[in-house]
Amino acid sequence: MYGTILKMKLSPQGVKNMSDYYGEIYPEEDEEGGRQLPQGALCAIDFQLDDEPDTFIHIAIFESREAYWANAESPEQNERFEKAVAMLQPAGEPEWNDGAVVNVIRARGVDLNERLAQDETAPVTLVDETERV
Repeated sequence: MYGTILKMKLSPQGVKNMSDYYGEIYPEEDEEGGRQLPQGALCAIDFQLDDEPDTFIHIAIFESREAYWANAESPEQNERFEKAVAMLQPAGEPEWNDGAVVNVIRARGVDLNERLAQDETAPVTLVDETERV
């Protein structure tokens, strides 16, 4: 697996738009809340920092380095990125860090979709792979 960790500071309007962002770029949601992600994408996770609420960390994981770069260099991803810039209005240049996933640990019996759905503080639903483009 391979992916990226993106850190970006948003304008006040961008923070307000964060909850609508994924609905705009991945509008098709199934009955379980899953969305259709780009080919090879496994998941996307966003964090809003406690000490800097205008700063977000985005993690995207793909099945391989090749799948990641095929997506990163695609016209479709460029369109999604342009929409992100328009909606989220970054305050400064985002910081990108790409690399191999070397370890994933999940607690036994934990359903992250269910946990996130129960978390009233979470402004965005977990984007889960159900279909691929």
